[in-house]
Amino acid sequence: MATTITRVTKEYFYIIAGRIKVTLMSIVDNTRSEFFVEKGDIIKISPNVVHTFYVLDDAQWINFLSQPMKNDDDFIKYKVI
Repeated sequence: MATTITRVTKEYFYIIAGRIKVTLMSIVDNTRSEFFVEKGDIIKISPNVVHTFYVLDDAQWINFLSQPMKNDDDFIKYKVI
């Protein structure tokens, strides 16, 4: 399980292999969603959205960023309680 959030950067994930359960929660309005992705899917994660990946089958993905992350100010590891 990996849980992260960015303050400014948009993130895109291209799923190369496997199956993943994705949970999203906006820290702006507390909206939540949950869905499954698999090989060939693309996910866009907006800033200020906590995203957690639960790997269900061995998975690989490529992470693209909308801008370079120059320091840790934009990236936060987030603990879901």
